[in-house]
Amino acid sequence: MTFKLAVKKNFLFLLLFQVSCFYSNAQTNHWETAIFPNDTWKYFVGNSEPNAFFRLSVFDDKDWISGKGGFGYGDGDDSTIIPACYSVYLRKSFTVVDTGFISSAILSIDYDDAFVAYINGIEIARSGISGAYPSFNTAGTDHEAKVYAGGLPEGFIVSKQILSKCLQNGVNIFSLQIHNSSIGSSDLTASPYLSFGIKNNNTYYRPVPPWLNGQVDQPVVQSNIPLIAITTINNQVIKDDGNKITALMRVINRGSGLLNQLSDSATDYYGNIGIEIRGASSSTFPQKSFNLETRDTSGKNKSVKLLGMPKENDWALITNYNDKTLMRNTITHQLFRSMGHYAPASRYCEVFINNEYQGIYLLMEKIKQDSSRVKVAKPDAKAVSGDKLTGGYIIKNDTKDSNESSIPSDFDEQGVANSQQVSFIPVDPKTSDITEAQKNYLIAFLKALEQSIYGAGFKDPKKGYRAFIDTLSFIDYFLIGEVSRSVDAYKKSKFFYKDVDSRGGLLNSGPTWDFDWAYKNIPEGDVSKECYYGVTDGSAWAYKSIYCVHYPVFPGWIPRLMQDVAFVNAIKTRYVDLRKTILSNNSIYHSLDSIQLLLTEPQKRHFQKWDILGKVTNGSPEVDPQPISFTGASQQLKNWINVRLLWLDSHMPGTYQDHGTVATSNINQLHFKIFPNPVQSELYIESNQSIQSIKLFSPIGQQVLSLPARGNIVKASLQNLNGGYYILQTRFQNGEIKTDKIIIQKPSS
Repeated sequence: MTFKLAVKKNFLFLLLFQVSCFYSNAQTNHWETAIFPNDTWKYFVGNSEPNAFFRLSVFDDKDWISGKGGFGYGDGDDSTIIPACYSVYLRKSFTVVDTGFISSAILSIDYDDAFVAYINGIEIARSGISGAYPSFNTAGTDHEAKVYAGGLPEGFIVSKQILSKCLQNGVNIFSLQIHNSSIGSSDLTASPYLSFGIKNNNTYYRPVPPWLNGQVDQPVVQSNIPLIAITTINNQVIKDDGNKITALMRVINRGSGLLNQLSDSATDYYGNIGIEIRGASSSTFPQKSFNLETRDTSGKNKSVKLLGMPKENDWALITNYNDKTLMRNTITHQLFRSMGHYAPASRYCEVFINNEYQGIYLLMEKIKQDSSRVKVAKPDAKAVSGDKLTGGYIIKNDTKDSNESSIPSDFDEQGVANSQQVSFIPVDPKTSDITEAQKNYLIAFLKALEQSIYGAGFKDPKKGYRAFIDTLSFIDYFLIGEVSRSVDAYKKSKFFYKDVDSRGGLLNSGPTWDFDWAYKNIPEGDVSKECYYGVTDGSAWAYKSIYCVHYPVFPGWIPRLMQDVAFVNAIKTRYVDLRKTILSNNSIYHSLDSIQLLLTEPQKRHFQKWDILGKVTNGSPEVDPQPISFTGASQQLKNWINVRLLWLDSHMPGTYQDHGTVATSNINQLHFKIFPNPVQSELYIESNQSIQSIKLFSPIGQQVLSLPARGNIVKASLQNLNGGYYILQTRFQNGEIKTDKIIIQKPSS
């Protein structure tokens, strides 16, 4: 442990520790603390093995040293500073008048790096170390103490079963062994609290610490999905004013089929965050969504891995308040991802804020430029010309927040010039960070794109829209919007992104976001214009919502592209092919069944908190009768998808074309892309046809790399290959083989 920052400031008061759920409320009248860190203890510095009976009350500790806790070195917050050592052993007595008066217990401990705790020789808790009775020089798992940096002790529930075995009337001995991760570690910490739940009104010990008081009435929650516990300073309310407040977050995910409890130690994250309410209309719902940033103790952004998702610092907690299946966003992202495009990764979790249960959420990646998210070049604020100015950019159509500005279009939704009703909001770089040069470039690019789309020669493969957009991404997003018949597919939360010109430079449609109003019948639109979402026969078109009353306005690009026979035929071909795999009923049902099984138990708590089953919520006024159970809502979703797909099977426009006869230029001049080339370490191969395999050969024909089928996008790691020329052979599912030359260019040393 070398990172130390004494920033106690206000954080010493920060954040009630989510003790959660010990036992039945009826059994516990109040809580008291029997042992505090700053009590006087007997201790033994572990540079040798202590007497094996130190854990027992019969042990005579007269030769041990007395001192006030906490114990340790290197943090600047220890009352008794000990020399650098492998371990330290502590003993403290306490008296129990009658074990029948004690209903429950919790050990709250700040420690570095590992520990085992005992009452009368019986183990009650441990962390970071294995073995029945670890020897004095056993190394613990690296673990940072919390209190010195503004955090709070971790809590370990002592079960009734253990209490019944270890507690006795009269004098009891609490003992503890704390172990370092190595003898050369820069610090060690041992600061324990032992608190008891008392059944009657009598006082036996001392008041609990302020951060523990009031926490113990939490009902028992044991969840098969991760738990996220967020605590704000002094129960400060999270706001919707564009300003994040500081809070503490614990993420608990024991994995391997184990149940998670709030009393468990944090697994993925234990630290500071900035948090605010997110969303427009959704911010008015009873269950709020949130933006959050993971931060270090100084308040700076800190990238971390959460629940198996790649490192980042920007995250979102998304509610499913409008979705009684809790599945609509998840299945949409899964489908788009399976088509070969990026969609935000997400994980189901149950959330507590200031110890109050908030229900099931999706912890999600926020859409931004990153090597593990939207893979475009990092925007260069210094660029005023050249390739670096041409990307990467992420923009969106959406309602504008108070802190956002927009780039006006030269065209309205119908393609009429100089209207400026349509606008685009920069997402990354965001409006507060975008430079004048970047903004002017985007204005010029969008102007040229729309002139090509709405111009007379828009179908021309070289001069029309194909020179500006990644057609495959537009086709696949069209299919997602139509399969889900999402009322918001184009007008809200509609994202686009563009890489630098040297890596293709085309505008992509996506990623997907905000599909909780999809896959359902909503009384909105106009049936005469084929965009009425309230019909129950699976009909109507999401892209035709442009012809109906709607807000906000959005560009009419898709209606225009639907006037190109080649584009429409490509849609038909792609749809027919995907219906055999990704969009087959069985494939979609399998994904839905997996989610339903995962949420079988958590959904009971969720709908107990949010009593919306069987009801039409204000946020989502559905036409159909509402099922009164989670199972019923899930089956209704399946039925809806079946009806919708049957209608699309019969009404999808265009003519199916055999893959072998479809010319590349009829779909997209860059429907097969290799980038970057020259390449240093990672090569991407992207196509609108499913890729079966890739092989790489040296100039003399020696095979140096082979990768199996990976869908529409393949990422190949070339970092172990020498620089020079290579031959890339790409084989497609339809049997076609394409051969290209690539250059591996190693950076100069």
